[in-house]
Amino acid sequence: VDRRRSGGEAANNLFAQSLAQYEALDNVYGLATSHNLIANGLFMQGQWRESDDQYRQSLALFTQMGDLYNQVFVNNNLGGSALKQGRLDEALGYYQKAMRQLEQIGGSPFVIGALHMNLGNTRLQLREIDLAMEELRRALESFEQAQARDFLPETYGYLAEASLVQDDLDAAEAHGKRSLELAQELNMPREEGHTLRILGEIALARAQFGDAHRFLTDSYNVLTIAGDDYESAKTQL
Repeated sequence: VDRRRSGGEAANNLFAQSLAQYEALDNVYGLATSHNLIANGLFMQGQWRESDDQYRQSLALFTQMGDLYNQVFVNNNLGGSALKQGRLDEALGYYQKAMRQLEQIGGSPFVIGALHMNLGNTRLQLREIDLAMEELRRALESFEQAQARDFLPETYGYLAEASLVQDDLDAAEAHGKRSLELAQELNMPREEGHTLRILGEIALARAQFGDAHRFLTDSYNVLTIAGDDYESAKTQL
């Protein structure tokens, strides 16, 4: 809960306490889970080298146990770490491996949707826009099947980005507004800040400089309060 609210030190301290207690109990499953949670906290603070190391420790333990289900989640997280660091081909490989593992054991529509969303974002960064759109639409279908809304702001934000790359400004704006509406409703400031930046880029493409400045300023303020240095730097740029 602390991580979702702020992504700050309070969450990391709790995860570290959990890790120490599992070490005292010699509980391998608990150790693997704690390493993954610590990595998530570090990831949200932009400490990607450190989070990558924690993810690898977690994956090694889950692999040692033969726990394929949790390997899916850690491979997905390693994909996120690689994506943020610009290792796009590696990110794609991690996400594809996670999807293969999930298909092997059978997964929930919610998890399948999250993987499609992450694959879509990776394809977007690789500028494989048609493939990105296909993955993102499959993500929306899975989330609808699962009746889940957690990742909808992020998914619609990526759809807005992809539409902007295609120079389809009307579609980009529609997706962006939907993303912003959901992010505000669900109290997800990181997604809100990301989408505000995309709306600013759409306004720039339309030469609506006043609107662009307003969107980008709001994006920077929201992301700064949320402690997301990486995304706020992208907005500054």
